Amino acid sequence: MKKKNNENNLPIHEGDGFFKKPIVRFVLIAGTVYGAIYLSRYFINASAETVRACKNFRNACVE
Repeated sequence: MKKKNNENNLPIHEGDGFFKKPIVRFVLIAGTVYGAIYLSRYFINASAETVRACKNFRNACVE
């Protein structure tokens, strides 16, 4: 008779202790914060260019 695979036999549970280590948490959090700041720079630049383009368009329509 074959054994059924239950949750305790899955390999994903073997690495649960890995994410509880403080250095791993610090690296993951620092990487996430750095990535968010790095990507937000592009969104801020894009929104600033959109505002600038709208102002230029409004000024062109007035003239």
